[in-house]
Amino acid sequence: MRVGFNAVCKAAVAMLVVAPILILAAVSSASAGRWINGGTYDEQRGVGVNFLRFLAGEGEGQMTIRCDNADGVWIDAGVDGDGRLPEGITMGDELAAIFTFVSGQAEEFIFAAGPVLVRGDGAVLVSITGEDALPLGRRLVLPAERVDVSIAGTTRPVPLGDVLERLQNLAARCEAWPQ
Repeated sequence: MRVGFNAVCKAAVAMLVVAPILILAAVSSASAGRWINGGTYDEQRGVGVNFLRFLAGEGEGQMTIRCDNADGVWIDAGVDGDGRLPEGITMGDELAAIFTFVSGQAEEFIFAAGPVLVRGDGAVLVSITGEDALPLGRRLVLPAERVDVSIAGTTRPVPLGDVLERLQNLAARCEAWPQ
């Protein structure tokens, strides 16, 4: 049986991207979260998408930071991961989030809003894109210990201390990253 080269490449990329996510997602929720790198190829748009995803431990926030040269940077952030939407919220509703970047005693607040979505693993997220994502993209490549994500009255931390170089590399690989 012959299999086309493109089919083999797509399967290999899917295994490289999905398998590590599934393995890391199986880590006990009592453990500390961790950042993973990844990438996908959007065949319809013909662009590669690079990302960093924080797989949250217990009591931590969720975050995925993506960038491609067609649409720029976008950030999915959340404070809950059980797949249930907050009371009174439906999928696609616009929801505000407050991102508090913490560096020592200094705090910097960025307000953004986006539609609510539920990721396949149950994470309930707000998707920040376009103009709303620009200040976040600019701030993410500067030093910070963590960013506290606040949505609908719940706040969860996402550690940033050891991921700065990876964020800067992500930004450098994406021509559309905000300057």
